Amino acid sequence: MTEPEIHDLTRQLFSEALKQFGFEDVDVRIGVDADGDEFLDIAAHYGARGRLPTPQASISATSLLRQALLARGEERFPNVLHIGSVADVA
Repeated sequence: MTEPEIHDLTRQLFSEALKQFGFEDVDVRIGVDADGDEFLDIAAHYGARGRLPTPQASISATSLLRQALLARGEERFPNVLHIGSVADVA
């Protein structure tokens, strides 16, 4: 799958699975690990009125994404980082 296709799929799935946490968008890029294998580097962004997802919600959303990717023939593993707003840090 291409980065735009992965972005659209991830955004669609996370918009539903993580909407209660204020999910807004994702960034997707292809990363390469120390062994030279590609993986999906995904950053999920949450708005100022949102909050970071619980560990269970994060694991569930990532599992849904992994299953959807595999169903479309995408074998690279999704590494998802959840990024809150600056207000979450303050």
